[in-house]
Amino acid sequence: KKYLDSIEKNTLELKSYITSILNLSRIESQKVILNKTSNDVNQIIETCLKRMHPLAKQKKISFEKNLEPLFAIECDEHLIQQVLINLVDNAIRYSPEDSKIILSSTEHENSIHISIEDFGPGIPKEQIPLMFRKFGRLRQAKLGGPKGTGLGLYLSRYFIQLHGGSIEFQNKENQGTTFTFLLPVADSP
Repeated sequence: KKYLDSIEKNTLELKSYITSILNLSRIESQKVILNKTSNDVNQIIETCLKRMHPLAKQKKISFEKNLEPLFAIECDEHLIQQVLINLVDNAIRYSPEDSKIILSSTEHENSIHISIEDFGPGIPKEQIPLMFRKFGRLRQAKLGGPKGTGLGLYLSRYFIQLHGGSIEFQNKENQGTTFTFLLPVADSP
């Protein structure tokens, strides 16, 4: 079981890396086309959590869900799922063992708000300018911390902006980080 868990973890990391590189290639060639369909955002969150469960389980991290009943919105399910996977993956990687990650969804002022809160070390103030840069990785990651491509937040912001939305974060150094992204309820022009 230990070896299978390790293989599964490495497979997820490799898949994430390949997906990030392919997405970057699509962005740089300007071939990202939104395939908007009617989707239940809460169902996309649930699908993401099922995919990320093995990685969370390895660190004994639990998911707490505060999902408000929402109506379906027009979005590209694949791209929003990729955003959620990037954000939840980061939350897992930077969270201590035996902690939790809180996922919330609400509707406010014609936008759907989706938040991912972790209780990890937070982001050092001097690292904040690197947050959404291409290949911008935090110092902890470079010094033997969690591995990654440095593309997750860059791609996430791009995919959200394609939908006419935005992403922000609240950071408490040594206490955790909350990323919140907003998707408009109505189609953006």
